[in-house]
Amino acid sequence: MRAHARRPSFRGHRFGVFALALGAAFLVAAPALALTFSPTRLILSERQRTAVLRVFNPGDEPDRVRMEWKLMRMKPGTGVLEDVPSADALPDGVRPAHDFTIYAPRQVVVPPGERQIIRLMVRPPKDLDAGEYRSHLVLTEEPERNTQQTNDGNLSVTLRTVRRTSIPVIYRHGELSADISIADAALTERNGNPALRVT
Repeated sequence: MRAHARRPSFRGHRFGVFALALGAAFLVAAPALALTFSPTRLILSERQRTAVLRVFNPGDEPDRVRMEWKLMRMKPGTGVLEDVPSADALPDGVRPAHDFTIYAPRQVVVPPGERQIIRLMVRPPKDLDAGEYRSHLVLTEEPERNTQQTNDGNLSVTLRTVRRTSIPVIYRHGELSADISIADAALTERNGNPALRVT
């Protein structure tokens, strides 16, 4: 009878390599506390041209915050904000405010348990039309990835979640008024009681 040579199996070897690679580094998702911002909306006018945004870090590690302007609107039927490519996609009667609004600093590092202040100021042009101007100041938290060596020689990598918060910045310029008109008023009956129907 002819003897067949047994093919060597690499399954155990491959598993051992995989286990070794997995044991060499531990990925830890740290539940970091989110930064808090106050106020959550900034409203400026001709009488109030400056504002202050306070950022507080309740965590135990420093957090870097980067800021940028975005044009945003409420997505119809969802109540969720979405980015828009240009001012033409903003709601009717709303125009961008960031063309004449400045803020400083451009980015901050907030130490644990401390606050940082962001100052804003509007500089509208003299020929600015009356109306409401709005842009969103988007603050992106950029926590650093923490890599360190453990006591047993393994590598521990802590992953942090990147969060993004948008603060609406509204500037109201000139005389703003809302016209309300009632047309086709009629006295009707509803559930046996008189009611006024208007359109």
